[in-house]
Parts: sequence; structure tokens; C-alpha cells
Amino acid sequence: MTREQARNEIRGWVMTNYGFTLFAVLLPALQKQLELDWPWITLILLVVVAGIAWSHDRAFVRTGLWAQTHAKPDTLDEREREIAHQALATSYRWITVIMLLAIYLIILSHEQVVATWLHWIRPVAPVLAVGLIYAAHTLPAALIGWKELPPAEGSANDVAAAQ
Repeated sequence: MTREQARNEIRGWVMTNYGFTLFAVLLPALQKQLELDWPWITLILLVVVAGIAWSHDRAFVRTGLWAQTHAKPDTLDEREREIAHQALATSYRWITVIMLLAIYLIILSHEQVVATWLHWIRPVAPVLAVGLIYAAHTLPAALIGWKELPPAEGSANDVAAAQ
């Protein structure tokens, strides 16, 4: 597998992970809309959580991206530190904007004028907080995985990640 193919595979796993996460966040609204019984919701939730865990392992743990964004700076070389810094700065900007939009939508959903259009956000709000916390932790690694080519096979980074 070439490095470009490996990056595309990482991108696929990142998208799968965030797809499962988005589905988990929207699950309360889906349950309310479809009036699903709790046994069905429990089963769906178990499948979604398993999907999040599986895709998280494939996208972030096995690739070493999680370790890179959560490593102490003195354990990274200068290039890795710069990449991690850029990813952290960019992801925190995105998370800030997303959180402000989410808070704004939640506030608007309680106003009588727009409540009919935003009624779906109320059951989602508690789970949305959990989803945003998860996104805040994984977005830096996702950005690195999306932009950077993985290290070549047998490189020093591969050896360190395997240990």
C-alpha cells in the first residue's frame, strides 16, 4: 500500500468514526420522531457505540495519531511538534465555532417563534455535549490524518508506535 492509499484509508476511517458519532448524537431525535421502543434504541445504541470504538481504533489508535496529539512535546521531534501544534490550533478554532452554533441553536429552540422549526434540537442537546467533547479530543488527530502522509513503512515513527 502506498502512503497516499494509507492516507485515504485513514480518511475513510475518520469519516466512518464521525459518521457513527453523528448518528449517536442524533439518536434521541430519531427515537422521538420514530417513537421507537427502548429495546430497539438500546440495540441501536450498542451497535453505534461498537462502531465508534472500532472506527476510533482503526482511525486514531492503530495509526499512532492519537499518541501523536496526546504525547508530551519533548517526546516529539520539531516537525511533529509543529504538525501537532497546527492541528491543535485549527481544531480548537473549529470546535469553538461549532460549540457557539450549538449553544445558539439550543437557546433558539426555547424561543416560541422558532421552536417549531428547532424542536428536534431539545432531545439532542445532552448527547450533543458528549459528542462535542469527543470531537474536541479527536479532531486534532483527524486533521493530522487528513492532511499528512503516514510515515513510510519501517521508519523510526513506525518502530516507536509499535512499542
